[in-house]
Amino acid sequence: MSANRTQLPEPHSSFLDRALAQLTKDSRIAGVAAGGSYLTNSIDEFSDLDLVIFIEPSAYESVLNQRQTIAADLGPLLAAFTGEHVGEPRLLICLYGPPLLHVDLKYVSLEDAGERIEDPEVLFERDGRLTAAFDKAPAHFPELDLQ
Repeated sequence: MSANRTQLPEPHSSFLDRALAQLTKDSRIAGVAAGGSYLTNSIDEFSDLDLVIFIEPSAYESVLNQRQTIAADLGPLLAAFTGEHVGEPRLLICLYGPPLLHVDLKYVSLEDAGERIEDPEVLFERDGRLTAAFDKAPAHFPELDLQ
């Protein structure tokens, strides 16, 4: 267990335990990582949980088509919608509960793992391939377009 895991509020920790147990059963999933406030140990009871689910490239389209079902399998899903409005169609914004918990699930092909804005903490991976993908290129936040 990482230092971050010990700092999580109980609803976040319980959700993460259930989610990882479920996601690791799916051979199409190459890894799961956590970002956002999880990385800075600044999660409180009002924080969301930012998870990135890395998918085997050959299964990416099928998983993307099933992302709502996958999200529903992780806990009591109250609502979910995609993130096109924030420019991220791979994102599924979810509300679970009770207790209420906001979880962002970002579905990314393993072949795109090197393109990221932060270095998320790897919570699960198969054969070290996610860590290897992160090692190939540093995280890079896109420059702002001043226009």
